[in-house]
Amino acid sequence: MTVLSQPHQRFFKPLVCDIAEGNLVVQPRNRGTAVAILYALFRLIRQGRRGTVAIFPCDHYVSDDRRFMLHVQAASNVVDEFPGQLVLLGIPADAPESRYGWIEPGDPLKLTNAGPVFRIRRFWEKPSPDIAQELLRQGFLWNSFVVVARITALLDLFARALSSLYISFAQLLSFFGTTSETKIIGRLYDSIASVSFSDTILTGFSTELSVLPVRDFGGTISASPLACSIQSLN
Repeated sequence: MTVLSQPHQRFFKPLVCDIAEGNLVVQPRNRGTAVAILYALFRLIRQGRRGTVAIFPCDHYVSDDRRFMLHVQAASNVVDEFPGQLVLLGIPADAPESRYGWIEPGDPLKLTNAGPVFRIRRFWEKPSPDIAQELLRQGFLWNSFVVVARITALLDLFARALSSLYISFAQLLSFFGTTSETKIIGRLYDSIASVSFSDTILTGFSTELSVLPVRDFGGTISASPLACSIQSLN
């Protein structure tokens, strides 16, 4: 699923001609990352999907896709063993960056072939330069916003954190994939506010999440999560 916004059509249309229409989630307008992800998750549910997915911000740059996806697969294996877990990929920081979100790792959860997975103690969202310097010194991680989890685990967090939004989408499930979807979704988007996935889901449930540091990557990752895609892993 590639999640897009209708006002950007002139930019994305030439880039998605080889993607099946059913795999495009075109929002009437941008309502934040939480709304975009929830819409895509319900689309997957409508298609009968119940497995593990990975959420990728669309504007990341990764210099070694193969190596990076080994970490995604390792995170998926952790989710297979711990179905209720959301596993984020954390990027080892090399600068006291105050424009990024940071992850404070906690106790170890699992050792994988890509390294250890840690429970998350806390998120630090865009800290001041002085605090960022201290986070760097302590070896904390940048939040890549790449999340691997079961669809059901993600929906459970949405239902708990954003119950009204969750119910609004759930009530429209039967319209997804029909000729009425665009009109019905347009009405919903007219009535809801913008919601951040990072602020409401990740930060709100930080102690229930885990992080897999992307170590020995040997490449470059840069990120500024503005849009997202969701890939089914099984």
